[in-house]
Amino acid sequence: MISELTNILEVITRIIEFLGVSVLLLGLLISSFRYVASRLKKSRLDRIKEYKTSLGRAIIIGLEILVAATVVKTITVDSTIYSVGLLIGMIAIRTIISWTIVTELEGHWPWQSENRPGVIADDISHSADEIE
Repeated sequence: MISELTNILEVITRIIEFLGVSVLLLGLLISSFRYVASRLKKSRLDRIKEYKTSLGRAIIIGLEILVAATVVKTITVDSTIYSVGLLIGMIAIRTIISWTIVTELEGHWPWQSENRPGVIADDISHSADEIE
């Protein structure tokens, strides 16, 4: 009975992992397609900004799903010190990446209000202008 439940939870974990990787890959493909497709309609700066935004959102969502799979696996299937350490590492990496992406996209740290102008947003605009 317990081994059957463990097998079912392993399959569920694999499905969740597959979903997370699929979200990452689809986000990359869709963002890239939109970037190329909007070539004639939008300026380069607008295309780069839109590409970063859509790709960043896909990365955040994909990582959230992968962390969920790791939580399920750690709690139910593989509760070892190694798997708990892996979970802690994944959560730390996901948090750092999420903060970085939010800061890049919104121009301020996640804990700052939106009304506060961010230095980072100005830096992004100037560096993108230099590209053109």
